[in-house]
Amino acid sequence: MIPSLSTHLVRYTPPHRQGGGGEKPEPVYLLKPADVFERALYESDMDRFGCRFHADTEMFEEARAALKASGGDVAPLFDLVDQVQMNPDSLDDDMRRRWERLERSLVEDWPAYREMVAMRSRYVRLMPLCAARRFLKGWENGPCEFRMGPDGMVPNEMLNLIPPADLLAIGTELRRMMYLRPEEEKNLSAPSSSEPDRRILPEGGKAQAAKGGSSTQGRARKSSKKIRD
Repeated sequence: MIPSLSTHLVRYTPPHRQGGGGEKPEPVYLLKPADVFERALYESDMDRFGCRFHADTEMFEEARAALKASGGDVAPLFDLVDQVQMNPDSLDDDMRRRWERLERSLVEDWPAYREMVAMRSRYVRLMPLCAARRFLKGWENGPCEFRMGPDGMVPNEMLNLIPPADLLAIGTELRRMMYLRPEEEKNLSAPSSSEPDRRILPEGGKAQAAKGGSSTQGRARKSSKKIRD
């Protein structure tokens, strides 16, 4: 059984903010690893917003379904889809242009494919916000004093203060922690001393409580499409 880490916080500095050598100290975000129940609530949030990152295989199969329904001589296009899926690194410039044209046509003319692309886009845009809203519990060296909303989540005005690149990194790290294998989660509980940017501390331990919340003192792969072009 995977143990719950819901009473611990992970100190996290996005990789792109580490070792900057600037005048301002690096920000440290305090992240709460989700337990199985909290993960279900996060996934429910994503469902409510119509967010789903369809797998590449689903996208290619829907492209083939659209071609099959279109009729005509589409054998060369089937070959193109196969090539893009199986050997994307082997595409020459002409094949890339043909694939880009085909994808535009699929988005314009095939509603099911268009909706899948839209759901992937919503997922990429909303995943960091939904994750940070639930599982960001504080920061150090932030833009202002951190506070939680009355519902126990991070209010929009706090999320607005986080640089977009930081927010994406936070969301990606939170999601990674949600789906750790048991052995990985064990390692998360005992981080190496060589990784000061991702240390675990008890919630409400070293850090002071944030206003309206249970956390700390502070101061406030690329696009949605994995189908290669």
